[in-house]
Amino acid sequence: LYIVRRPELEKDLLDWFGPFPSSQAARSVLRTIRNVFPYCSCRRPRSSCLYVHLGLCPGPEKAKTKKYRQTIEKIRKILNGNISFLVGALKKKMEKAIAEEAFEKAAKIKKQLDDLLFVTRRHHFLDDLSLNRYQYLDKQLRKMLLRYQNQELFTIQKIEGYDVSNLGHGVIVGAMVAFVNGEPEKTLYRKFNIKSFLHKKGRTARENDPEGIKQILCRRLNHPEWIYPQLILIDGGKTQVSAAFAALKEKNLHHQIGLIGLAKKEETLVIPFLEKGKISRWHLIKLSSRSPVLRLLQQIRDESHRFAQKYYREVYKKTLVGK
Repeated sequence: LYIVRRPELEKDLLDWFGPFPSSQAARSVLRTIRNVFPYCSCRRPRSSCLYVHLGLCPGPEKAKTKKYRQTIEKIRKILNGNISFLVGALKKKMEKAIAEEAFEKAAKIKKQLDDLLFVTRRHHFLDDLSLNRYQYLDKQLRKMLLRYQNQELFTIQKIEGYDVSNLGHGVIVGAMVAFVNGEPEKTLYRKFNIKSFLHKKGRTARENDPEGIKQILCRRLNHPEWIYPQLILIDGGKTQVSAAFAALKEKNLHHQIGLIGLAKKEETLVIPFLEKGKISRWHLIKLSSRSPVLRLLQQIRDESHRFAQKYYREVYKKTLVGK
């Protein structure tokens, strides 16, 4: 059992959980779980391990037993959001510590409890119907990317949408929105103020958009701690998607992250087919207006557009005040 940032790149994964809202809280929760249910975290079993001496690991021999498999099943349930029995146990410990006036110990248990609730809260918000719906969408998106982009992904849990707002007045901004399991996660939204190429002669506002897309993608990809998405959606057509691809290629991520554009006029999916690290051709896909996949992508595209325009208005108002 261990933490990874890119599960689709891991070999021989039996199962994985997330993405979680904070890696720091996730580590804290694993420490809490480990105190109750000792588990092995070594990818290669070792005969001597610090965790074994601390009683936090059963050791390589006991890790092969039926009892250990039962422990792993309990941990699976916790990471799936079934935490009631662990929460109950922690609350009893905290109440006992308070009764004994061991307030420092009680505060530590309270922190463990808060981290546990924080890192698993997503599972309480998504009911079985929502999860089943997104599992279907995930499958359809992966099939589409394999067919039209030559891109095989392990899963698509996180999708990021990008748009540039450029209405003139010497202001151009970019926005990133994030959807996890088909739901917007506003704590992961990001804003980008773009200035470096505004005053190039001969450029129209529209011609600045692709360069703006590339710039915000490059800046975003400089932050792997934000946890990379499995799919990027661009508000635009071939020109904007090409700019996004250039940013992905600069970071050597073009074969790890899917890329789609959604053009507004006819609601056409713009999908680059990749061969030998290049875009060899384009697929322009028209899905039914009733398609759940199209509706999800439209929702992400429209949210990135809304967020970008909102930020544009904020920045433009500041420029007026400055004048």
